[in-house]
Amino acid sequence: MPLSDRSRRIVGAEDLARMKSSSYLINTSRGPLVNETTFIAILESNTISGAGLDVHDLGPLPLDNAYRRLANIVLAPHLGYVAEKNYQHSCSQIIENIKVWISGIPSREMGV
Repeated sequence: MPLSDRSRRIVGAEDLARMKSSSYLINTSRGPLVNETTFIAILESNTISGAGLDVHDLGPLPLDNAYRRLANIVLAPHLGYVAEKNYQHSCSQIIENIKVWISGIPSREMGV
Protein backbone atom coordinates (compact mmCIF):
# COMPACT_ATOMS: atom_id res chain seq x y z
CA MET A 1 0.00 0.00 0.00
CA PRO A 2 1.46 3.39 -0.95
CA LEU A 3 2.23 5.93 1.71
CA SER A 4 0.40 9.21 1.99
CA ASP A 5 2.40 12.41 1.74
CA ARG A 6 1.81 12.88 5.50
CA SER A 7 3.66 9.71 6.42
CA ARG A 8 6.40 9.70 3.80
CA ARG A 9 9.75 10.48 5.51
CA ILE A 10 7.97 10.97 8.85
CA VAL A 11 11.19 9.83 10.58
CA GLY A 12 13.78 12.47 9.73
CA ALA A 13 17.07 13.94 10.87
CA GLU A 14 15.73 15.40 14.14
CA ASP A 15 14.17 12.09 15.18
CA LEU A 16 17.28 10.09 14.32
CA ALA A 17 19.51 12.61 16.13
CA ARG A 18 17.48 12.07 19.34
CA MET A 19 18.30 8.37 19.40
CA LYS A 20 20.93 7.10 21.84
CA SER A 21 24.22 5.96 20.35
CA SER A 22 23.36 2.44 21.54
CA SER A 23 20.04 2.47 19.63
CA TYR A 24 18.99 0.33 16.73
CA LEU A 25 16.23 1.38 14.37
CA ILE A 26 14.06 -1.53 13.25
CA ASN A 27 11.74 -0.88 10.30
CA THR A 28 9.47 -3.67 9.12
CA SER A 29 6.64 -1.37 8.05
CA ARG A 30 7.37 0.79 5.01
CA GLY A 31 10.81 1.93 3.84
CA PRO A 32 9.82 5.46 2.85
CA LEU A 33 8.71 6.26 6.42
CA VAL A 34 12.40 6.93 7.13
CA ASN A 35 14.35 9.55 5.20
CA GLU A 36 16.80 7.12 3.56
CA THR A 37 19.50 9.67 2.67
CA THR A 38 19.59 11.04 6.22
CA PHE A 39 19.40 7.55 7.69
CA ILE A 40 22.36 6.34 5.65
CA ALA A 41 24.40 9.33 6.88
CA ILE A 42 23.43 8.51 10.49
CA LEU A 43 24.52 4.89 10.03
CA GLU A 44 27.76 5.84 8.26
CA SER A 45 28.69 8.22 11.10
CA ASN A 46 27.79 5.58 13.73
CA THR A 47 25.49 8.08 15.43
CA ILE A 48 23.36 5.05 16.33
CA SER A 49 24.55 1.47 16.67
CA GLY A 50 22.70 0.10 13.68
CA ALA A 51 19.52 -0.96 11.98
CA GLY A 52 17.42 -3.92 11.04
CA LEU A 53 15.35 -3.50 7.90
CA ASP A 54 13.14 -5.65 5.75
CA VAL A 55 11.89 -2.61 3.84
CA HIS A 56 13.55 0.24 1.96
CA ASP A 57 12.67 3.00 -0.49
CA LEU A 58 13.07 0.97 -3.68
CA GLY A 59 12.44 -2.69 -4.28
CA PRO A 60 14.28 -4.69 -5.20
CA LEU A 61 17.13 -2.96 -3.41
CA PRO A 62 19.55 -1.61 -6.05
CA LEU A 63 22.99 -3.23 -6.05
CA ASP A 64 24.68 0.11 -5.49
CA ASN A 65 22.48 1.11 -2.51
CA ALA A 66 24.56 2.15 0.51
CA TYR A 67 22.58 -0.21 2.75
CA ARG A 68 24.39 -3.10 1.07
CA ARG A 69 27.86 -1.92 2.14
CA LEU A 70 27.15 -0.81 5.72
CA ALA A 71 28.45 -3.14 8.44
CA ASN A 72 25.96 -1.92 11.07
CA ILE A 73 22.79 -2.95 9.26
CA VAL A 74 20.96 -6.23 8.88
CA LEU A 75 18.82 -6.55 5.76
CA ALA A 76 16.12 -9.18 5.40
CA PRO A 77 13.39 -9.83 2.86
CA HIS A 78 9.98 -8.39 3.69
CA LEU A 79 8.49 -11.71 4.80
CA GLY A 80 7.05 -11.00 8.23
CA TYR A 81 3.75 -12.55 7.21
CA VAL A 82 5.38 -15.92 6.42
CA ALA A 83 4.32 -18.24 9.18
CA GLU A 84 2.64 -21.65 9.06
CA LYS A 85 -0.59 -20.42 10.72
CA ASN A 86 -0.89 -17.55 8.24
CA TYR A 87 -0.56 -19.97 5.32
CA GLN A 88 -3.10 -22.36 6.83
CA HIS A 89 -5.56 -19.48 7.35
CA SER A 90 -5.10 -17.93 3.91
CA CYS A 91 -5.14 -21.29 2.09
CA SER A 92 -8.40 -22.32 3.78
CA GLN A 93 -9.95 -18.98 2.77
CA ILE A 94 -8.72 -19.38 -0.81
CA ILE A 95 -10.30 -22.84 -1.00
CA GLU A 96 -13.53 -21.52 0.50
CA ASN A 97 -13.61 -18.64 -1.99
CA ILE A 98 -13.12 -21.00 -4.93
CA LYS A 99 -15.95 -23.26 -3.72
CA VAL A 100 -18.23 -20.24 -3.27
CA TRP A 101 -17.41 -18.94 -6.74
CA ILE A 102 -18.12 -22.34 -8.29
CA SER A 103 -21.41 -22.72 -6.41
CA GLY A 104 -22.54 -19.17 -7.07
CA ILE A 105 -23.91 -18.97 -3.53
CA PRO A 106 -22.24 -16.37 -1.25
CA SER A 107 -20.92 -17.79 2.02
CA ARG A 108 -20.60 -14.46 3.84
CA GLU A 109 -22.75 -11.39 3.94
CA MET A 110 -20.96 -8.23 2.83
CA GLY A 111 -21.72 -5.29 5.11
CA VAL A 112 -22.59 -1.92 3.68
